[in-house]
Amino acid sequence: ELKTNYNFNYKDWSSAKNRGMWRKSLSKINNIKYLEIGCFEGRSAVFVGELSNTKKITCVDTFEGSDEHDEINFQKVHENCSNNLNQLKNINTTLIKSTSDNFFSQNKLNFNVIYIDGSHFCEDVKRDFVNSYNCLEKNGILICDDFLWSYYKSLKDNPIAAILDCYQNYKKNLKVEFLNYQIIFKKLT
Repeated sequence: ELKTNYNFNYKDWSSAKNRGMWRKSLSKINNIKYLEIGCFEGRSAVFVGELSNTKKITCVDTFEGSDEHDEINFQKVHENCSNNLNQLKNINTTLIKSTSDNFFSQNKLNFNVIYIDGSHFCEDVKRDFVNSYNCLEKNGILICDDFLWSYYKSLKDNPIAAILDCYQNYKKNLKVEFLNYQIIFKKLT
């Protein structure tokens, strides 16, 4: 459970069922510097923000939705995310309304925990994975959501194809820590 009452108008698609595994993985990291690609109302970010070892949170989202989102008021989603992040005390929070490509092209920071839950298009997931890997510190945690999600008819168009392809390219430097609907990697070098 979250300690604070935050503003959420939409369903929790994944964070509640993954909190135990996240807590276990993230408890081993000192001074969490967290990046989230695709933050929606900020549910996962505030969970991380409530951990005692979190120091910095950066959230990036277009707040425009995608194919699977209809009848969602993204102005309200952005407002809720901003308000929710502002409730976190003693943590440096940054909310960036932009594409992940734009963010990464300007980013100069490194992170030790990155959560990818932005665009679900295969090619977008690949770019988010590679860009995240490149700014992930040694022993950092990379969490990819929607590993088993299959919205698009062809498997090759879904996140799993991108994640498996990227893992194949980086597997000598990544250890799979957890595998289910989400996949959690630890960067070894």
